[in-house]
Amino acid sequence: NGVSFEQYLRANSGRISVEETLEIIKPVLLGLKVLHERSIVHRDIKPQNIILLQNGNIKVADFGIARLDAMLDRSKEKSDVALGTVYYVSPEQAQGKAPQAESDLYSLGVMLYEAMTNRLPFYHDNPTEVAKMQINKEPTPPSVYRPDISIGLEQIILRAMEKNPKKRYSTAMEMLT
Repeated sequence: NGVSFEQYLRANSGRISVEETLEIIKPVLLGLKVLHERSIVHRDIKPQNIILLQNGNIKVADFGIARLDAMLDRSKEKSDVALGTVYYVSPEQAQGKAPQAESDLYSLGVMLYEAMTNRLPFYHDNPTEVAKMQINKEPTPPSVYRPDISIGLEQIILRAMEKNPKKRYSTAMEMLT
């Protein structure tokens, strides 16, 4: 039994301490490390899919749209529908391209942004507009909304949210380190 990270954020007025956030994100990164080493991309990392259990463990849930990369021929995969929740979806997913490990790290960057600022980096009532923002718009630096955020954490968030997957962390371990 537990609560989602989304519920936890709401219960704590949308903002929790850096230390608490990192204690939640670390096991998520370790979980993503294991998935990615097995060529699995989750494709839907968001606060609703991170479960905080009563015993203190953190679980990544909802593998409904996860893909086994090893079985994909990425040159042939084209999707008219960007799977995943639009507020957390990577630019490449928003463009209908095949997701990769870096796509999950982008989504985790969006989660960190939200946890630190109590707001999504890109918001609009129209999901298509959000997808366009994910592709074309740079996020406002988190320090604009939370001046006490460290330069290092801000750099981690912004690197995870780079538009070009090659400029993001290449692995969950790299981001964790």
